[in-house]
Amino acid sequence: MKTKDSLIVAILFIAVVFGYGLNQHYKEPEKDSPFVIIGTLFTGLAFAFLVYTARMQKDELELQRKELKDTRAEFEQQNNTMKRQRFESSFFNLLNPERYFI
Repeated sequence: MKTKDSLIVAILFIAVVFGYGLNQHYKEPEKDSPFVIIGTLFTGLAFAFLVYTARMQKDELELQRKELKDTRAEFEQQNNTMKRQRFESSFFNLLNPERYFI
């Protein structure tokens, strides 16, 4: 689900919760009056932000996984280069004639 889809789901949830709060308010108007409506609105908003935050964290974790994968590939390439340089250095040191004459 994309971020826009998550936002649409959250807005629909807010509408349902707010509609339920309005329904309860009109069934029993003397009970808690406007606080029921305000409470349901903020409950819906809190849930919407919770869904949005979870989606943002999921996206960030996906980016972090990709970055770690790229970093791992770079380290493997560096390791292979260092192995080759170490081999070449050892090989050419063995071929160095000054090594045998002190």
